[in-house]
Amino acid sequence: MKATPKQYAQTLFESVRDASEEESLKVLNNFSKILISNNQVSQLEKILSFFNDIWNKENDILEAEIITVRELSKDDLADIEKFVIEKANGKKVDIKTVVNKDLKGGFVVRLGDEIFDSSLKNRISSLRQTLNN
Repeated sequence: MKATPKQYAQTLFESVRDASEEESLKVLNNFSKILISNNQVSQLEKILSFFNDIWNKENDILEAEIITVRELSKDDLADIEKFVIEKANGKKVDIKTVVNKDLKGGFVVRLGDEIFDSSLKNRISSLRQTLNN
C-alpha cells in the first residue's frame, strides 16, 4: 500500500522539524528518491500543500490572503496588514496578496477560516439589504 500525500507530508515534517539545514537537505534528497522509487512524484504538489498546513499549525502561523482588483500602494498594504495582524490575536501571519480583476473594487481578506469582505460587490449587496428592510 502506497503512502498518501498527507502521510508523506507528516513524515517529512517530523524528519525536518528539529533538523539542521544540512540534515534537512539530506532528508529532502532521500525524500525525493523515495517519491521517485514509489512513482509518486505527481503527488508532490499535494504533499507540499499538506506539509505547509502542518508547518503552519505546529508553528502557530495563520495564512492570510489579501485579494484586490489592483496592486496596492505600500501605505494601503501596510494598513491592511495591520488589520490582519490585529485580527490574528498575536499569532504570526503569512500574508499573500492576489490581484483579481473580477473584484471591481475594495478588497477581500481571508485569514485562516475567516473572510473579511470589503469588496464593492459586498457593500452594494449590504446596502440593498438595508434598503429592502
